[in-house]
Amino acid sequence: MKQIAIGIAAPGFTAFAGPALHEARCVNFRIAPHRLSAVDMMDSLFSSPGRYIAEMLRRLVRHERSPEGYIVVNPRFAPARNAAALAVDAARAHRSGLDALVVHDRHGRVAATYFRHGIQDADVPTLSALSALDASADCALLQAAFGWKTATVGCDADFGGVDANGFLLGSFDHVSATFPAVMAVEALGELVRAHGHAEARRRVRQVAVLPFHAGDVLFLCQALQADPLASAIVVLREYASIVRDVVPWLEVFEVDAPTPGRDGYQPPNEQLLLVEFVKQARAQAARKNVRLDGIFHLMRSVRDYARTSFHLRQGAWFALGGDAEQEADIWPQWRAQPRHLRCTPGRRERVVVHFDGGWSLKSFPPSYRQSLVSLLRDAGFRPTVLGKPEPGLVGCGFEPFTSVAKLRELLSDSAAVIGVDSFPAHYAVHHGVPTVYLFGSTHPRNSEYPASQLTVTLQHIQPCVPCGHPTTCKLDQSGTCRAFSSPHEIVAALLRICPAPANVSVPHAVAAEHQLQVAIEHARAHIPFPPSPRILPPEAREEMVNSLRSRLRTEPVSQCPLCAARDPAMLGSKHGLPIAECTRCGLWYAAERIHEEDVPKLYDGSYWTRMMDAHGYPTAPERYAFDYAHALERVAFCQSYVPGGKAMDVGCGHGALVRRLAEHGYDAIGLDMPETAREARRSSGVRVFSSLPEGAGFDLITGFDVVEHFYHPREELQRLASALKPGGALIVETFRTDCADVRTQRLQHEDIKPMEHLHMYQEAHVRQLVEAAGLRIEAVHYPEGESRARFRLVARKP
Repeated sequence: MKQIAIGIAAPGFTAFAGPALHEARCVNFRIAPHRLSAVDMMDSLFSSPGRYIAEMLRRLVRHERSPEGYIVVNPRFAPARNAAALAVDAARAHRSGLDALVVHDRHGRVAATYFRHGIQDADVPTLSALSALDASADCALLQAAFGWKTATVGCDADFGGVDANGFLLGSFDHVSATFPAVMAVEALGELVRAHGHAEARRRVRQVAVLPFHAGDVLFLCQALQADPLASAIVVLREYASIVRDVVPWLEVFEVDAPTPGRDGYQPPNEQLLLVEFVKQARAQAARKNVRLDGIFHLMRSVRDYARTSFHLRQGAWFALGGDAEQEADIWPQWRAQPRHLRCTPGRRERVVVHFDGGWSLKSFPPSYRQSLVSLLRDAGFRPTVLGKPEPGLVGCGFEPFTSVAKLRELLSDSAAVIGVDSFPAHYAVHHGVPTVYLFGSTHPRNSEYPASQLTVTLQHIQPCVPCGHPTTCKLDQSGTCRAFSSPHEIVAALLRICPAPANVSVPHAVAAEHQLQVAIEHARAHIPFPPSPRILPPEAREEMVNSLRSRLRTEPVSQCPLCAARDPAMLGSKHGLPIAECTRCGLWYAAERIHEEDVPKLYDGSYWTRMMDAHGYPTAPERYAFDYAHALERVAFCQSYVPGGKAMDVGCGHGALVRRLAEHGYDAIGLDMPETAREARRSSGVRVFSSLPEGAGFDLITGFDVVEHFYHPREELQRLASALKPGGALIVETFRTDCADVRTQRLQHEDIKPMEHLHMYQEAHVRQLVEAAGLRIEAVHYPEGESRARFRLVARKP
């Protein structure tokens, strides 16, 4: 049966209605902030609605190969379902004899576009100039670019003008929306007459219009280094040197204008401002008898970058036509290699410190600055603050940021940089200078470099990070972000990538690292979440857990999971599941458990929201901040047994401990269920797997609150033991039933949760399982005291 392929990217759509669509193949695309697939498109703040029309058409051509053609519903708007169906019906009814048909609603807005033919990947940048607003402009572009027979037609639908995918900041302005299409028609006309349509599309100049800010310009240039998708750029004159430094082959068109965000200047419509910049650049070029024409990619924020975990570098690459169906390594780690600084014996090495990130919540807190400067001096460094002199800040030099050339000169004579998420830190890494990144209200995944011997990223996750507000903290309405790391942690991180000068005695050089314990105590005192479960009425908790259990299948457990005895004593039930005690070995276990095939459903997104709430624990994202704060103590404990090396956290949840381990020098990964692993990669920016990597020899494997979840504990622990290096350590923490707390509370104890905790061990059971896996027990600790249920066991591989 012949089918027409339909693509739509309006949130909430799962199908089309309408009698004419029974032969259609509908694909629901998403502009996805955290993943890529055949239907998940990169959430790029630099990309226009036209870019997503081009991407949906590319995907439909690649995966559907429809003989009847393709219809792409406009991703700019969020129409009612019947409105989308009316637009598609109109396209199907009037497409006969046409190569392309642009359907508009009763207000003249583009509703859907029919394409009879497919496109090549190289055509995507040209199609990105579609306005997704003006039907006539888009029709003219398709005719000029492809030579197609085109037309427009109206439908009795209302697309409402409601933003579907965050296309804000002037993207509904008719002038800025249609400008790329109008200019593309002009540029293609002469080329088509001379070379034909296909060659014209290949020859037409692709122009990136990204005048500001400096960090964004740098990331765009790095993307073009990896994949030269544009041949020219329109940029503010003060940032042109960045372009010439990074991509010297790129044709640069400079404009003189104030920078938004500086000295109080903020344009009311950034997209319209870009159009004015292009007009100014064209006029300046014409006075020099140079032509500036082509496909203009207006690349400024039309969506909130904080909502996506994709790097700004990737977003810029995608906006210019990059094929992001799978994540690409746009900035390979090998590109930024540490440069070797010639150090003069006996001198203090300069460390450049950049405090001001451009707005208040992005700037390092003033109350921390003197302490950081003093600690740097104690560690043997010579701190130089990049910026204006600050009254009261002593023991450091000051260098104004006047130009990129002056900054490059300063970096050439510096041992390292400590900087907030802003251009100087990004530029330092680009030039191979060891850099400690300080992140506050912005998300590291948007702009950090890959973790390496060159960089360390620091951030204390709060529930509002990234908060999305540049000047006011949502927690206390202040102008200071509390997500910044302490001065002690910063200097400790610096010493891991930049050793202290040789003339400094060892006690001084390591003093900052010794302050980790101070930072741990500080974190404990300032955790913004309850350190123990909230008290919920028993009936409310039971009702919530039962509602979660009702969607899962269960299976009986006919024998003791440890000793295989078949004569259990029933202890009662909890959360609708019976709990038994083995009369031979004393293990408590769920006599009826969630079916093993349904385990992924148990640990889906609702586990971290509804299940946490049912147990009285913080829920996501508060749960992540809670775990991240507490992970400091766990890292310090791990360091006392394994100071560093290759580490894996099993059952890592959202990756808080993995991130802490990585921040403190470990080569750390996590292991968890597939959906949780994806969320961990998004939340923490660390490597998390859903299966044990083969052949990996770990110095440290941790398992906090995980062994009680294992369906096959003996086999799982043996696999973990085999993944350890000789001499490597396994650290597990769980609860035990042979303690005063559980003997008193019995099944009412908070850790008795048969849906999740299949096996409720005595301490001896865990010892036996660990020893049976071939490990030697080195120590047992009771973090909350010997009468409490929690215990932590350290075992080492001989």
